[in-house]
Amino acid sequence: MMKHKVVACIPTKDTGWLLQKSLGHLSTFCDKIIISDDGSTDNTKEICMSYDKVEYHKRPEREYGDRQGALQRQELLTAAYKHDPDYFFFLDADEVPSPDIVGWINNLESRTEEQNNLWTFPWIHLWKDDEHYRVDSYTARNGSRIEWNPFVTTYRKGFFVRNIPDFKLEYNIKQHRVRPSNQPFNVPQPWVNVANNPVIVHYGKISEYYTSGQNWLDRAKWDNYERNANEANTLMHHKVSNATDTLQLEKVKPEWMWNNE
Repeated sequence: MMKHKVVACIPTKDTGWLLQKSLGHLSTFCDKIIISDDGSTDNTKEICMSYDKVEYHKRPEREYGDRQGALQRQELLTAAYKHDPDYFFFLDADEVPSPDIVGWINNLESRTEEQNNLWTFPWIHLWKDDEHYRVDSYTARNGSRIEWNPFVTTYRKGFFVRNIPDFKLEYNIKQHRVRPSNQPFNVPQPWVNVANNPVIVHYGKISEYYTSGQNWLDRAKWDNYERNANEANTLMHHKVSNATDTLQLEKVKPEWMWNNE
């Protein structure tokens, strides 16, 4: 039994390969799961419609490259507000929280951090398979520092945010990409980066979309659309940022996975 009403907000496209897993787990502790489908051609819709807690929204077609990242998240937030939750939980469809998030949510009131407004979690990048995650770091040829260790980097993605009374969270809908870390621009402090647990397990790097290189090609095209960037240069940048010369992996901890995995 959950002490708090939680609504999950999930943008997705062609993630049917993982959606059954993520929706099944989220259904155990979320009152509602809002899905924003940005042009899936797989079985995403059918999977979503098989879960009673899922509210499915299909976005209109538009020019390729026009990601509308902030607008999509604002649409999710607007739909979630209609359910008047205690908390919003934003994550992507290829991400699954560790099972201990259930106890973490139920114990929020007992912590000194109960007045915080936003929490982020370590982001575990599965690599090669679902038993290993990446932990190395390096400096890319363009000078960028790449840190894969989820317990060292300050970059987080999934986040948990309070529904603050008499206050509306908002996105800057003119942004194609949302910084920092896909969060609304006006979340008031204090924020907390959760140090260890729960974690968000990211399956995207073991998907065919990523391992085939299609992810890099799409990102280069998006950059060209958004910033008139040279596709060849941006493609090289994304490849360098995901280089494996220094690759170091560690075993996934059993407590990060749900019992039926």
